[in-house]
Amino acid sequence: SQAGVARIREETAGLAVGLLVYNAAASYTGPFLAMEPGQGDEIIDVNCRGLLQLCSHYTPAMVERGRGGILIMTSAAGLAGAGYGAVYSASKAFDLALGEALFQELAPQHVDVLTYISGAINTPHMKRMGLDVQRLRDFGTPVREPEEVALEAVDQLGRAAVWIAGKGHSKVADLLEKATRADLSERFTRANLFSAG
Repeated sequence: SQAGVARIREETAGLAVGLLVYNAAASYTGPFLAMEPGQGDEIIDVNCRGLLQLCSHYTPAMVERGRGGILIMTSAAGLAGAGYGAVYSASKAFDLALGEALFQELAPQHVDVLTYISGAINTPHMKRMGLDVQRLRDFGTPVREPEEVALEAVDQLGRAAVWIAGKGHSKVADLLEKATRADLSERFTRANLFSAG
């Protein structure tokens, strides 16, 4: 939200921020036409506008110092449109594209950018979304712990533009790399329907 971005900027005023981690998400799982008025705007504000504003604010100083990093946490939902999560998946596609583009632009200036496709993480946000961790696991979706995700993401910063959680040791990560967009869209839609109950 605009208030959240303003608060972050205010609380970091005067600090030399060397690593920006954008790990904010707003989401909605359900029919597009059943969203409350303004709910789609909130998702775009948090998932897209906030990221854009914070990158725009902190990156110039990183470039001037000749070092820094940006870690954008995103979702596999951004790889293909997901029914019953349309605005969320579109917002995460924005995050993915912005991260890839910033990786290309900022690498020559010694600012590392990683867009980390985290998959499902066992957080309070999942519960607020109404997602049932056990139902997701029953469906075959790995749900990882926050500490595991944080360690892997930081380890990959500076090595690649995009990293899929669990790459090389997860069937889901391997599937995400090999599946077509149409297949992913269908799978994500089924997962959203299943997890929403």
